[in-house]
Parts: sequence; C-alpha cells; structure tokens
Amino acid sequence: MTKDRRIDLVITFPEGMDIKRNIARYLKQSHSILDDYFGAEEWRKIFTKDVRNLSQLSSAFIEKYLIDYYRKKLVEIGYKEIKSGEEILIKSSQKKLPLYYLLFASKHPLGHKFWKEISKISPTGQISFSLNNNSDNLVRENSAEYLPVKLKLVYKDYKLLEGRTKKLVERVSDGSIITRFNKTPFPESLNDVVCPHFLELKWAYGCPFDCAWCYLKGTFRFQPDGTSPKFKPLEKVKSHVDAFLAEVDSTEILNTGEIADSLMGEKNDHPFAKFIISLFEKQARHKVLFVTKSAAIKHLLDIPVSRQVVISFSLNAEEVAKKWEKKAPTIKSRIEAAQKLYNHGYEVRIRIDPMVPVENWEKFYVQLIDQLFNSFLPERVTLGSLRGLQSTINGVKDNSWVKYLSESSNWGKKVDFDLRAAMYGRIMSYLTRKYNYSNVALCKETVALWNELGLSYKKIRCNCVW
Repeated sequence: MTKDRRIDLVITFPEGMDIKRNIARYLKQSHSILDDYFGAEEWRKIFTKDVRNLSQLSSAFIEKYLIDYYRKKLVEIGYKEIKSGEEILIKSSQKKLPLYYLLFASKHPLGHKFWKEISKISPTGQISFSLNNNSDNLVRENSAEYLPVKLKLVYKDYKLLEGRTKKLVERVSDGSIITRFNKTPFPESLNDVVCPHFLELKWAYGCPFDCAWCYLKGTFRFQPDGTSPKFKPLEKVKSHVDAFLAEVDSTEILNTGEIADSLMGEKNDHPFAKFIISLFEKQARHKVLFVTKSAAIKHLLDIPVSRQVVISFSLNAEEVAKKWEKKAPTIKSRIEAAQKLYNHGYEVRIRIDPMVPVENWEKFYVQLIDQLFNSFLPERVTLGSLRGLQSTINGVKDNSWVKYLSESSNWGKKVDFDLRAAMYGRIMSYLTRKYNYSNVALCKETVALWNELGLSYKKIRCNCVW
C-alpha cells in the first residue's frame, strides 16, 4: 500500500436503543468496549454529568451525540469533515426495526458526493433515513428514532375460561408494547392455575421496590441491571396504543403493571400517567389499568378523572410487608393514596397478594381488611397466595419466604392447599359477614382451590380483566 493511498470507509454503528440498554454498565467499567470503539474515553463526559438521569436520555440523543463524537475522531485522524445527517439507518426487512447505522468516511475530496448518490438507494427490502438534526432533546417522548408507519394488529382465536372461542388481538406489530399474556394455558386439570389472557401494555420494565419474592427477579435475571426500572420511548408507546385504539372494536383493558410498577415513572418531568391517560380519554371503548405499590399519585390527582382509567393497589399484611417489601411505601401510605384516588373519582381495585401464612396470619390479614374498608370501598378485591416459579426462586437473594412453599402447580410452587383454602376462606367470610362484600376473585389459583371455595372460575372478574 502506497503512503498516500486514499481509503474510503463504510462503518457500521449500533443504533441508540442497543447502546442505551448497556450504557450504564459501560460507564461503570474502568475500560469498556466503547473506549476501544472510539479510541478514547472522552465520550463518557456527557453521561457522567448526571448518571442519575441516564434513563431520561432519549435513544435519539445518545445516537446523535455518539455519532457526532465518532465523526470528530475520524476528522482528527485525517478524514474529510463528515456532514451530520449523511448516515443511513438500516432496518429489518420484516418488522422494520432499527438494526444499525452506516457511516461513510473518505479522504478523497469527491468521496462524499459519491456517498450521497449511493445513499439514495435503499438496500433491498430495507428502509433508510437520516437522523433528525434537532433530535438532541433529552426527553424520550420528543426523540425521533421511530418513523411513523402503519402498524399491523395480529389476531388469534382464544379459548375463554367460560369455554367458547373468540378472536382477540394477540399483539400489535412485534408485540414489544402491546401483547396478550398467554403464559397460563386454558385450565384442563385440577392442578392447573386459572388466569385470563389479558392484554399487557409494556411501556417499561422493572420495579424500584425490590420485594423479596418478586417474579421480575426471575424474568430479568440475565439483565445487567436486574429489575432496575427501564423506560421505553414514549413515541413508540404512543404509536402502538394509537393503532390499537383505532382498530379494536371489542372492549379491552390494557395492564401497564405486569412487568413494571405502573407508577414508577411519576417522579419524572414527563410522568407516564398523564401521557397514557391522555391517549385513552380520547375514546370510550377501552380502559388502561395501573397496578402499583407506589403512593406517588400527585399527577393522577391533577387529571380530571377519566372513566377509562382503573387504579389497582397491591397490599399485604403490615407484618408481612415490613419483612419482605422493605423498599415499598408503607401499607398505610398505599391505602391513603388509594383513598385519595377513590375520592377523586377513579375506579380503585385492591390486590391482597401474596398472602403469606406467617404466625398469626389471620389476625394480621383481618386487620388489613379493617384498615382498608374503614377508608373506602374498593370496586373489587383480588386475593392471591405466596407462589414462586423456579426461575424466581433461583433469582432472589432473600429466599426466607421459600420455606412456606410445599405444593407444585403449573405456575410454580405454592403454599399447602389446605392452608391456602383456610386463608382465602377466612378473609372472604369476614368480608361477607362484617362488610357485606362479595366482589372477590383469586389470582393464579388452581381449579381445585376455586372448587373448594365454591367459586366459579368461569365467571372470573379478577384484577386484570374488564
């Protein structure tokens, strides 16, 4: 190779979401793969100014900052100045998901003219577009990483608990935002758990409360940051929700709290509650469900109440919460928050789950019922007992609760059958006798247990359904 030979480069550069998933881990490392990629450590500066707000940086901002920095480094080693906006985003041909960017660098004065002509031709079956140069806003909902496209809704025939089959939405597009929970098959045997196939609205994942038995610890056990909250781009959430609301005729309730605490983003400058409610209140067919242990309800109280919103609080006996839900708000503060929302006009549901047969459990759970019903009247109450998938049991640090599990089901290990029946029966009879309240259902409980209590699971109205 001669000394003055000019070399043109076509460089693949990861798209922002891919980098964002791992940026916190890279920053913690004394030497990361990004240091090698950029040939220097200066890229860290923008992120280390306030690592606490790292999750607030949009993927588009991360993309633009790092690509601009990479251009700068190329110029420093002799390449011609590379104009912002000349990069090409390559997307998958089927799902149109971002894969990576192509960057061009040349030492020839006509190199960029050549690249400009090349970039007009999209690779076969793929889509290209340039970054918006105004995408340096730190707020996720203003990022520009997703192009407006018509999203496809996928339908599937589901066998309902009552026995009939109905065509329902299985997912919107790739199912990354809206998908139907289908991990529990239609119950066939007495040992099968009952759980309707509800819709998940996966706007985020993780939870800050670190409850000892949280199944998310098993679900996200391979994530670098475990169950630390992760938020998805709001513009992507909006596009999937809008597509769903515009097309689906049959009434549905979308659960925002299956893989995240629904109110864990309420301390941000752009709270999720206000954002998502603004989408649902434009129509009158579907509802959005919040499931939470949080007491951060300020933004919910700021909103004129919408009949398209359901708030569900997860509660437990005080003694149980103190031992295994240490980072969550107190039971008293959760009930007070629920009462305020009830008085504001929201539909409020309650989950008492997981009930744990600690010593004096009967006394503790009766006290919880009195504390709850002396504050307000919940629209419905769903009871659940301690349970643990093997992945959860393997993924937790505090396994002191596992000793209460002795029975197997198709949803992991459970408390002994007779003991579960006694706990449910005691609370249900107390609710009926003292408060004349019978709007109670069970969560992920076996057919045999429903039968034992004389309840019909085929007419279930539990927490996550209409």
